[in-house]
Amino acid sequence: INNQVLLGQLVAISTPLMDLDHERGLFFIYPELSIRTSGKWRLRFDLFEMMTGLKPSSLATCFSDVFQVYNPKEYPGITQSTPLTACFARQGIKMRVRTGDERKRRAEDDSDD
Repeated sequence: INNQVLLGQLVAISTPLMDLDHERGLFFIYPELSIRTSGKWRLRFDLFEMMTGLKPSSLATCFSDVFQVYNPKEYPGITQSTPLTACFARQGIKMRVRTGDERKRRAEDDSDD
């Protein structure tokens, strides 16, 4: 994906966190990525070891699952955040956690008018 389609912070460093099973792991967080073009996409992630004075060394590559990006007219609405997202947020990672109640609250607010 060229830089005009994929927006946000494209590089992340490892962050030590606990997962849902309370196991410590290293995670790479990308809280603000967005894709400007609708369609089905898959992201490629490359892991590099970077040491001062040496050329970066590629250690691994992996791919995301395929996911759908909608144009604004077809957008089905915001879905609830995953349990892992909420788990990371409780550990201090700055990310938006959606409970799934946002639409209900918005509808209730509109009915109060």
